[in-house]
Amino acid sequence: MKYLIFLLFFVVFSIQIFSQNDSLIIISQDTTTKKVKPVRNPTVAIALSAVLPGAGQIYNRKYYKIPIIYGVFGGVGYYIRKSQWAYIAYRNDILLMQDQTIPEHLKFPTTGISDLNELANNYNVARRQRDLFFIGGILWWTINVIDAYVDAELSDFDISDDLSLNFKPYFNTFALNPVYGLTFQFYF
Repeated sequence: MKYLIFLLFFVVFSIQIFSQNDSLIIISQDTTTKKVKPVRNPTVAIALSAVLPGAGQIYNRKYYKIPIIYGVFGGVGYYIRKSQWAYIAYRNDILLMQDQTIPEHLKFPTTGISDLNELANNYNVARRQRDLFFIGGILWWTINVIDAYVDAELSDFDISDDLSLNFKPYFNTFALNPVYGLTFQFYF
């Protein structure tokens, strides 16, 4: 009976052992996969962004920058228009106050200012503000183009976690006197 149990035990477990397939799968040494980013052409990004603000950012797939770009352009455009209207109103009031054919009691300036010096001062301030906002709009357009260029240029920049510094001993035994030192290797 003892031999029968041993034989039965041996047969049952030997069948399991011989019936299994090899479950060990050998994978190549480098199991890391890197996601390859498409390289963007900076010239295309500059051309797109110069023609239409924000098109270079769309090309670079930086969609979150588009509302910022058009928000600033909208604000600059609003203040250019507001300064232009004030400029025209002050100019018309200056012309009205200088017109000798209209009697004094019929001169009603739209800005509410009847002093000619104050009107001239406000006229110059409105013109200056309009011009500065116009220059600001051109500068913002230039920043938009530069941003598209930088994003396209840095599209293939490696931002992996392999930022390391290694120290290694240095031996030069080929010289007449052996030279010993320490080398620094930066990985970035």
